[in-house]
Amino acid sequence: MAQAFGESVPLLVIPAGYPRRIAHVPPNFNSTLTMAQSHIHATIVALGHTVVEGSGTRPTTAAEFTAAASSTHSVYVVIADVEPHPGHYGLHVWVGSADANRVEELYVDVLLDDEDARLHDVLGSMLRPQGLADDALRLSAEETDAERTRREAAEAAARQAELDRQHQAETDAAAAAEAQRRADEAEAQRLADEERQRQERAAHDAADAAAHSWDARPLYGAGGAWMVQLGGAGGGAVQYGAHNPHVPDGGPLGLIQARVGRAIEGTGGLELRAGADIFLGLGTGLDLMIGATYQLTPFTAPIHIGAIAELGLSVAFQGPKDVGFVFRAGAVVSWNPVDRLYFELALPELGVMTNGTGSLVFGASLRVGYRFD
Repeated sequence: MAQAFGESVPLLVIPAGYPRRIAHVPPNFNSTLTMAQSHIHATIVALGHTVVEGSGTRPTTAAEFTAAASSTHSVYVVIADVEPHPGHYGLHVWVGSADANRVEELYVDVLLDDEDARLHDVLGSMLRPQGLADDALRLSAEETDAERTRREAAEAAARQAELDRQHQAETDAAAAAEAQRRADEAEAQRLADEERQRQERAAHDAADAAAHSWDARPLYGAGGAWMVQLGGAGGGAVQYGAHNPHVPDGGPLGLIQARVGRAIEGTGGLELRAGADIFLGLGTGLDLMIGATYQLTPFTAPIHIGAIAELGLSVAFQGPKDVGFVFRAGAVVSWNPVDRLYFELALPELGVMTNGTGSLVFGASLRVGYRFD
């Protein structure tokens, strides 16, 4: 059954019902009863008679037996009732003779082990012109000790055979149930193994996808080694030196910026820059700048985080009207949503300008860049 289940072979299952000893209902089919009728038929044929199956109402009187024989053109009419028992059966026989206009009745016990000889003796004595005659007493006499012993032995053997059959049926049913249980457990284990393997494959695929996504993430500088940037900055400046009557002690400061950058291959995010700033507000002038930025890519998204530092020459056209140095540094984050296009924000930016008596500068800058080779 387990093999058939595993190979998807259809099976026809006929419920066996309850064991005979607890069913409390006699079986619809009895092999002893069925085979006894067949053996009676065969014995009549063996005695040299031709059997004609009758129909209609069962006869009970000599006249009815004679009428039944005439309707089928028969010499004898035989009616047999069988009462099955373990190892033997009781046979109640009526034989009507049309020629002798008589009906004879006999009840005998038939051992299954001696069935053929017993039927031949009984029916041979009744299906003859003189009928039973003196054989009636012999055939219906009390059984001898030897016959009783044989009958009891046959009954015991039949009972034991029935018990063995029931035990075998119960054993087979238990074995089938155990096989089904093992098949169910094997199927459940197979499904569990398939599910575990599926989850392991899914986890492995997810890990591979994450690793591939990490390895394939666009590092800073993707899209081209060179970059041109335009942008601006806003903030303020506070003088830290002696008071200069030509320059305010502090105020807003704005910048218009232009940069050219060159990414250094193999450094993982280093870029050298040069450019110019026009500053307005506290003073007006021009800054010529050089510097560098280093930006890491800690996400699979094209977002880069790092630092930027620049040093330059500052020429003031208004205010202190002199030449000085400027230094700015700060944290920076950039994002390239599409290939070659970068947005960059430096916040905060802190620095020093040496023009005049010197100023501390602070603020933030936003630039848009385009990369190319």
